[in-house]
Amino acid sequence: MAWSFRLGTYILLRVLRHHPQEDVRYEGLRKRWPGAGMFLIFFELQALIVVIFSIPFLLAAWNQTPPGLLEYAGLGISLLALAGELFSLLNPVNHSSTRAGLHKYKVEPYVAVGDVYAVPPHTGRGGWTWYTGSAGWMYRAGLESILGFKLRGELLEIDPCVPRWWRDFEITYRRGRSTYHIKVENPHGFSRGVAGVELDGAVQADDDVPLTDDGQTHEVRVVLGEKPAPAEKVEPESETTSTGQTG
Repeated sequence: MAWSFRLGTYILLRVLRHHPQEDVRYEGLRKRWPGAGMFLIFFELQALIVVIFSIPFLLAAWNQTPPGLLEYAGLGISLLALAGELFSLLNPVNHSSTRAGLHKYKVEPYVAVGDVYAVPPHTGRGGWTWYTGSAGWMYRAGLESILGFKLRGELLEIDPCVPRWWRDFEITYRRGRSTYHIKVENPHGFSRGVAGVELDGAVQADDDVPLTDDGQTHEVRVVLGEKPAPAEKVEPESETTSTGQTG
């Protein structure tokens, strides 16, 4: 109801103020649905959908059983899938990866966009671009939270959180005069977990990459998966010797 009231108030104020250009989304709906009745039903249906989607959260809040490992795992998988889908929708590159998509999108494919129209005749067209604050947070979310690229002083940590179907991706990082080519491999379809890290062919025991400004190009290889179990130390059996007297 609150969302319907907010949206209806917004449209009413635009009409009363005689805005010179009506929002194309509502212009298309107005032409398709003459009269105010269908608009009211449309707004109320949006509020009803919000109520329906809130039912699982209400049931979870009323449940007195403490959450276990299964509940936390399900929540984590749901959030990961939702984050990946939302990032794909927000990423302007996905809207302009083809010539047809570029002509449909019609705005800069390298900046954050406020919205994408979903009503003919402007379906797929972007609007309200150059959201600088949103672009900064989106860049950090993609680079740090999804690709797992995290700087800690003179150390670099790569700890991705990606969909299972991502088999590999690459990052080129320049630090001073040095260049780091980072390739992340996911041969077994993991979402999280680093099995091993190599820097110029040398295995890094603590999975951190030490950074230097030596003007060289370095190769970093990260493999996702489970860490191998540490080998058990086998202690050598103690030898006992006995001496006896001979008569």
